[in-house]
Amino acid sequence: MTAPAANMRIDPDRLWDSIHEIAEIGPGIAGGSNRQTLTDEDAEGRALFQKWCEAAGCTVGVDEMGTMFATRPGEDPDALPVYVGSHLDTQPTGGRYDGVLGVLGGLEVIRTLNDLGIKTKHPIVVTNWTNEEGARFAPAMLASGVFAGVIDKDWACDRVDAQGKRFGDELERIGWKGEEKVGARKMHAFLELHIEQGPILEAEGKQIGVVTHGQGLRWIECTVTGKGQHTGSTPMYLRRNAGRGLARLTELVHEIAIAHQPNAVGAIGHIDVYPNSRNIIPEKVVFTVDFRSHELETLEAMQAELTDAFSRLDARIETVELAPSETVTPDGEIRPVEYTAALKVSARPDAPIRIVLTGHSDTVFAADHPFQTCRDVDSDTLNGPGVADMKGGLLVMLHGLLALERSPWAKDLGYDVLISPDEEIGSLGSGPVLAELGAKAHVGMTYEPALADGSLAGARKGSGNFSLRVKGRAAHAGREHHLGRNAIVAGAAFAKAIDGLNGQREAVTINVSRIDGGGAPNVVPDVAVVRFNVRVGDEDDARWVLSGLEKAVAEINTRDGIMADLHGGFTRPPKPMTPANLRMFEWTREAGRTIGLDLKWNPTGGVCEGNNLWASGCPNVDTLGVRGADIHSDREIAKISSFTEKAKLSAVMLMKFAKGEFDAREARALARAL
Repeated sequence: MTAPAANMRIDPDRLWDSIHEIAEIGPGIAGGSNRQTLTDEDAEGRALFQKWCEAAGCTVGVDEMGTMFATRPGEDPDALPVYVGSHLDTQPTGGRYDGVLGVLGGLEVIRTLNDLGIKTKHPIVVTNWTNEEGARFAPAMLASGVFAGVIDKDWACDRVDAQGKRFGDELERIGWKGEEKVGARKMHAFLELHIEQGPILEAEGKQIGVVTHGQGLRWIECTVTGKGQHTGSTPMYLRRNAGRGLARLTELVHEIAIAHQPNAVGAIGHIDVYPNSRNIIPEKVVFTVDFRSHELETLEAMQAELTDAFSRLDARIETVELAPSETVTPDGEIRPVEYTAALKVSARPDAPIRIVLTGHSDTVFAADHPFQTCRDVDSDTLNGPGVADMKGGLLVMLHGLLALERSPWAKDLGYDVLISPDEEIGSLGSGPVLAELGAKAHVGMTYEPALADGSLAGARKGSGNFSLRVKGRAAHAGREHHLGRNAIVAGAAFAKAIDGLNGQREAVTINVSRIDGGGAPNVVPDVAVVRFNVRVGDEDDARWVLSGLEKAVAEINTRDGIMADLHGGFTRPPKPMTPANLRMFEWTREAGRTIGLDLKWNPTGGVCEGNNLWASGCPNVDTLGVRGADIHSDREIAKISSFTEKAKLSAVMLMKFAKGEFDAREARALARAL
């Protein structure tokens, strides 16, 4: 008896020719393809695929996410279809076979059945899933995720690419948004021919394999910040090379994946380098880490390495995703800013007294900064990046909590700890979380380093970062200079105007830090971005500044052909020395006396998470970290003896709050009375 289907053969030349014909649409490097999703090339490839499917007698449907379904009818109208397919979109490189083989292989099945005159009971549907690769719009497998119900359609349509272009808009632009409801189709089975097993099969000398499991993945977007400097004139010891930080982290990702063999892989794939000029040291690198494993526990183990430090506490530890913010790019585009997750530790949510403790894991020293190691200056002095601000503070916080947990009063005090990843850049992502935790807590404790003389920070100014985007009109600087409208000149006039606000109020300072814009010297610049920081003493100062800024913007907008708009705002409200905050300092001094510390406090122009907590009505002390000096420099030091003394101070304060000797409810009531 002849084996089933032994006489069935596809036309390999036809399949081969189809693969290579579609590969000519969006040719890539080294014979590959660059047909990224929702590009003009993607639209052209889709149209060719549709033409081939219709020539094979199929009807082609398209759903709201642009996924294509080419159906060959079956003999049983009630039989569910058998689906086969993959994707036609590619990475920027490669892609001649990846995905394409699965789609055109399915089409070749239909062509072969037609050649042989074979009718099937079940309909056959060849599928082209939109955005399988995720090269342009993250995450990958976006359309199939919506189809399966694990990704919200509106959320998917709002994804943006590196240029800020929206998925839903681009889908409509190329003309491939269908009317068919996503996920309405039912399947008997789904088959996919794919080449990703190729290296393994080739190494083992086998022709074909069957997938036994699918990889789970974690995509982590990371930002390394350095300083843009000239590659020729900047000495090596002064460089702040974000690209070097990328290199080190690339190796770290590899090492983590290797440590979890044999069932894990990891790499850095998507990378954006700014300003991406050959003679400028990278000032910022944004990249995506891709960890994969078919074992959920392996994925979780790789992520858990970030939480080990606080695992000794009998508390719930979780990561908190931070809301994105937005930034104005040097070319005047508004782009979203994504943040890594914060670490949250919570204990006894029903306890009668609740305290929020905050700190941050980020430092001002990028991974490529030459200041990377710790050293002993003397027996009581440690020099290193972030040893005071605020790795030392995190250790003080941890050991203060450990002491509390060993005490008999722990049951009466609950706490939330938030370790944020973005304090040094303004807490734009963690700000809403700080506000939420501060609103629920009676009092707060923040572990910034003490001032240089060992005293605590008292009243703090408020702070805001702003960007003015100015748009003019480009023109040839020689032939048509009069037709241009110089955005940099207008931006400079604005900068001069707001600089003139300095000195009019004692507590107000405005620092214009940077103007982006321009290009070739023979072109009138049509875009400029003025960046500046504002410090204020109180809310009245803030209102006065905002009024002055509005007037300055309005003045710039009176210029012919110039349009300006202001972005940013006050992210750190002022933290005055109110009766509530004064009470917190008095208690801190009292706790200090019990262990032989004479603590003082002084006002400062600096800002921290204590500002955010106070804005939510939470009285707090925000310099409970170690004694140190020269923070934010390569001379940064921490006094080793202060680790123990400050941990003792935290432990005493926490226990006194738990026992009621320090009445946290009273401090909160004083704050609410304002």
